[in-house]
Amino acid sequence: MNNEFRGNLDFEGTKRHILAGNSILTFRNSKTNNHLTFKVKKHKDKKLWFVSYLAGSDNTNDFRYLGIIDKDFKTKKFHFHLTKKSACGKDATVYKGFKVIYNWLSENAGFPEDLEVYHEGVCGRCGRRLTVPKSIDSGFGPECIKKIRS
Repeated sequence: MNNEFRGNLDFEGTKRHILAGNSILTFRNSKTNNHLTFKVKKHKDKKLWFVSYLAGSDNTNDFRYLGIIDKDFKTKKFHFHLTKKSACGKDATVYKGFKVIYNWLSENAGFPEDLEVYHEGVCGRCGRRLTVPKSIDSGFGPECIKKIRS
């Protein structure tokens, strides 16, 4: 991702995108202009997603491991949490930010008006660059959007 944002996603688009398998999403507060960028990548075989955050200016190499999204055995719901290998703790802004955003998504609570969500300009499922305006708007290529919706 370069410094410009690629495609704006609404709440439903963000819900589809975040667990698609290969997402890089930037969440921006339009009032403060602060933003956080996260990469969410699905495990090859398991129902498990690895969450990383952009910790520096190199949009390719400066992602740091934050935590995982997996199924809670007690509640049977997917949740986000830190692990022993997390690069930060529960007091970190990136942890608090992703936790709140993920909770809004999983509880279907919607986003506040001042939150904007952008995808990188590549398909959130397969990672190929998007070139068709309709695909850029959705964040998915034409073949992957069929698989996400089914």
